[in-house]
Amino acid sequence: MISTLSLVITLFLSSFTPTSKKESDVIARSNKLDSLIIKHRSGEAEKFYAESFVLTTSTGKKKNKTDILKDIANEEIKWEINHTSEIEVRILDKTAILTGILHQKGKFMGKDFEAKLLVTDTWVLRNNEWILLAGHASVLPNK
Repeated sequence: MISTLSLVITLFLSSFTPTSKKESDVIARSNKLDSLIIKHRSGEAEKFYAESFVLTTSTGKKKNKTDILKDIANEEIKWEINHTSEIEVRILDKTAILTGILHQKGKFMGKDFEAKLLVTDTWVLRNNEWILLAGHASVLPNK
């Protein structure tokens, strides 16, 4: 009985891969950016984006760094939630691909909104700091 339990525990632990330091750093940067967006801190958020950043929105619209920073600074957006969950990170050299589910909820111009989006963000390591180069969002289908 004990050897069977040991085998099960060993198999479980061997299938579990701890998150690397690079993956943890990318997740921390993503979480920090989510927090800055809620607080409308576009000045602090600016350093998270590459100059050539591009986002393809769930409606197919493209936004650049300037567009995103204007959106972050927009005080007409009253955030309740702006949080990415179910995050997975894949790293190759100095490039990281983050995927997850972005939950956004709040009010815009007095109207409630809520969305869950599948997101893919491309982060690159520049001067020992992860910055966003590109993003893509798709509306999460209703189940």
